[in-house]
Amino acid sequence: MALGFASLVLAGAARDASAQVSGSPVRRYSNPEYEYVVRLPGGVPIERSSGPGPNHGLNVQLAPGSSAWVFSHYETENIHTLSDEVESVVQLRREAGCTATGRKAATLGGVPAAELTFECAPEAGRGQPATLKLLLTLQRPPDRGYVVYQVGTAYLKGSEKAADAERVYRALAGGFTFTWPVAARAE
Repeated sequence: MALGFASLVLAGAARDASAQVSGSPVRRYSNPEYEYVVRLPGGVPIERSSGPGPNHGLNVQLAPGSSAWVFSHYETENIHTLSDEVESVVQLRREAGCTATGRKAATLGGVPAAELTFECAPEAGRGQPATLKLLLTLQRPPDRGYVVYQVGTAYLKGSEKAADAERVYRALAGGFTFTWPVAARAE
């Protein structure tokens, strides 16, 4: 299960095409496999998965040690509620050396979500501790199984670039939209 910045590896770099709306360029990332669209903040290059792997999402590489992402995957652990998904993520992060420092109710794409904050130990005794934030929801698109949708950011604790990572994270979360009618299908 791909969770967190350390496990998110996206091969290849690409920029989404721009569209014109009201005379100003609007960049967006569209994911037909997992049925969502993200309005991208200006001036932010993205990386996304390319063949032969499936298209799970996008990554924004910021300053060294900082990144933000949007990621989705089918739930494979027979989890059917957001609260169970949250507990699963907290447990996985704990096993990876992170401590949960915040949890609050939120929304993503207009549906209930949870925002989790973790403080993570340096990897393998190297580097600095990191802050990890995840905004996630569990939904079931029409004719599909359960899908975990996640917007996240990670940055070195105390980094002067933390505000940039938070800004991009908030922009990605605010620009996230499902491409199917979620009101009738929110779980």
